[in-house]
Amino acid sequence: VLSSLASQIKNVYDTGKQLNDVLEGENKEFEKSLINIKNNLNTPEKIPPYLNDFGSCIESIYKEYISKKIEDSRKLDEIKKNIEEVESNIKKLKSNQKVFKPDFVQLIKYLKEQLYDKFNKEVEIKPLCDYGQILDEEWRNAVEGYLNTQRLALIIDPEYVLDAVKLYKYYYKNINSNISYEIVDTTKLNLDYEVDEKTLAAKVQFSNKYASAYAQFILGKVHCVDNEDQLNNYKISITKDCIRYKNFTYAAIKQSVYKNPLIGNDAIEVQLKKEEANLDILKEQRSPLDASYIKDKKVLELCHQCDAKRIDTTGLNKYETVKTYQQKIKDLTSEIDRLEQVPLVGRQFELNQIIEELKSKISVIEEKISKANYEKGVNEKELEYIEAIIEEYHTNDIKLKNT
Repeated sequence: VLSSLASQIKNVYDTGKQLNDVLEGENKEFEKSLINIKNNLNTPEKIPPYLNDFGSCIESIYKEYISKKIEDSRKLDEIKKNIEEVESNIKKLKSNQKVFKPDFVQLIKYLKEQLYDKFNKEVEIKPLCDYGQILDEEWRNAVEGYLNTQRLALIIDPEYVLDAVKLYKYYYKNINSNISYEIVDTTKLNLDYEVDEKTLAAKVQFSNKYASAYAQFILGKVHCVDNEDQLNNYKISITKDCIRYKNFTYAAIKQSVYKNPLIGNDAIEVQLKKEEANLDILKEQRSPLDASYIKDKKVLELCHQCDAKRIDTTGLNKYETVKTYQQKIKDLTSEIDRLEQVPLVGRQFELNQIIEELKSKISVIEEKISKANYEKGVNEKELEYIEAIIEEYHTNDIKLKNT
């Protein structure tokens, strides 16, 4: 019984030690329960009370790490998705393609496909930014920042604009109600204009006449000034560092707008550097998450392996019972030795018979106990038999004393 129990406990202890190493001693209660087991490995019958503490610690650790694994898995999936997206963006940028939001790309794709079906020809649809090129890089931020979302305004030949608007309405109503992109009414644009060199319109040029006219309509009103003192000299004005004056108010344009450039081929290079930097950050963030997730799995695996509930302690109870009866037999033997020394005139023969009978029965009991130990447990009927024999001795002992 004890050797089997000792073997089981040793296996659990060894696994628990591995678990504690993985946890790096972060659970002090578990570490304490492990020490208690270690200190009693040579006396396994004393360990079961400590197994309860050990089991409670394992259960607590398991609950903690199953939740942690779920959360780490969620974070890991999210960061993997972000890495895939950034890597896809980098691939596009290296192929000289700008990166736009998926819903914007889907909208353009839908409009192109539907217009092709109707007119049986490719209809060019591009955002304003795709036709532009910054002429003065010192003013790039001001141009990008002032245009803001209008950089994505769709430029379509006047012949197809109204059809595109109808398709846009259907798309908004039935496919994606979250879109808010603009279609330029190219039928109303003034194509006959002169660029004022003092305005933002002079800092950028466009390869499409409708794109150029639309940019003139927006940027041709915005005067470029050197500092804030000059801003209110015009109805609308701006500085190189993106302080804007409009409607009698001063305001700074958000850096997040112009830090993501979209105009011209130079924007591709800037976007590429930005995405490569993002990729490095994401990979750096992923590394500890990978390690944490691996640890989560290892901890849970070891928790399963050192489940104290799987240790069979039923034999220990029988072992304790056997020990108790062995002690009783020892006491009986001592009592018989004492009885053998008692002078009983005229009754010595009768006493000797009783003593010999009891010795014989004790031998049988000892044999059964030895067999029960060997079989790692005492059969309940055998225990009842032992109790009956001892009770019989006590009865006879009383009889002897009363004669």
